[in-house]
Order: sequence, then C-alpha cells, then structure tokens
Amino acid sequence: MGLAQTTRNKIDKAVNRHEEFKFGNVSAKRYETGDYIPMGKLPSFLQSQLSGLQLDYDVYVVYSYQTPIGWTRIASLPSEWFIPTQYYSNTTTHHQHMLMWATNYKRDIR
Repeated sequence: MGLAQTTRNKIDKAVNRHEEFKFGNVSAKRYETGDYIPMGKLPSFLQSQLSGLQLDYDVYVVYSYQTPIGWTRIASLPSEWFIPTQYYSNTTTHHQHMLMWATNYKRDIR
C-alpha cells in the first residue's frame, strides 16, 4: 500500500526545505561534515560516494527503512540530488519514485 496523498505532500515540502522527518518507513536527516551516516543496505561504491561528499559538505539524506535512497548537499540551491537506481524492494522503489517526483529528479536513461 502506498503513502497517502497528504503524507506525500508533507514529504514533498520537507524534502524541498531540507527538513528532517519520519513518516512510516520514509525519513530524512541532516548531517554535518564528519557526522556518522548510517548506510543500511547501500552498496559499498555508493557508500563511498555519499561519505566522500560528506567529507566536504553538510548533506541531507532521505531513507527508505534504514537505507539512503537519495541525498544532496544542504548548501546547494537549487538542490542537486543523487538518487541511486539500486533495487531493494517494491516498497523502496515506490519511495524512490516519490523522492524523484518531489525533487523533479531527471534520471539519465540509456
């Protein structure tokens, strides 16, 4: 079952303002440079990308369950998002698509 429209609207607003939130199994957190970022099931090459970015910038990370599904530098306006295409489950895929919609993410399709 998907998220209710009112919940999606709240998530959209929070994501665009880089605000922390938790709605069911979707959440977001802000991390300052040097903070520990939980990586859940994120593959190691993506963990390296996220932690490498966070060495120089504060970051905003959106999670599905405990796994990052998208992140951006907090200082970047407009936000430059990275949303991995990694598959975990149907629910997490739904959360990834919701995040893409909220951020107007343009995926490079080949």
